Amino acid sequence: MPKIIKEKIIKEIVFEGIDNIEYYDFIQEDGKLILRPKFPKSLTGVKILKCIITNSETNSIISNDKTSYRGIMVNIWKSMSKRVIMDNTTFNIKESKENGAKGYYYQKDLKFSFQSKGANETWKEIIKMVRLNQYHMDVSLQLTCGKKMNYCV
Repeated sequence: MPKIIKEKIIKEIVFEGIDNIEYYDFIQEDGKLILRPKFPKSLTGVKILKCIITNSETNSIISNDKTSYRGIMVNIWKSMSKRVIMDNTTFNIKESKENGAKGYYYQKDLKFSFQSKGANETWKEIIKMVRLNQYHMDVSLQLTCGKKMNYCV
């Protein structure tokens, strides 16, 4: 409860410890101290627990049932035209069935093959496509140390 002294309100400050403070960045915005979770340097071994991507304009769901990096990326691509994908992707794409050849994976719904990449590069593609399309993404991750974190774009 605030104490009133000479018509000024002084709020009681209660200091509590923050567990795992090393997992946060300190940012000052508009006179406020904000703690933002640090994103892992490597996603190798990091498990996606939940990922929901929505179209900000229509509130339609782009992806909510996938927990693999490739599955999430494919769901995002399915919401886009092939031309926009081809013009903006960092992945090698061929408009033919190249399933298995040189690491290519054929996606029948998209009618093209793309060369697989690891978790880190696929995550970069996901972020790039989410921002390109102005989608909203809410993802929960389990780090290799067992800690869980939430991240929004």
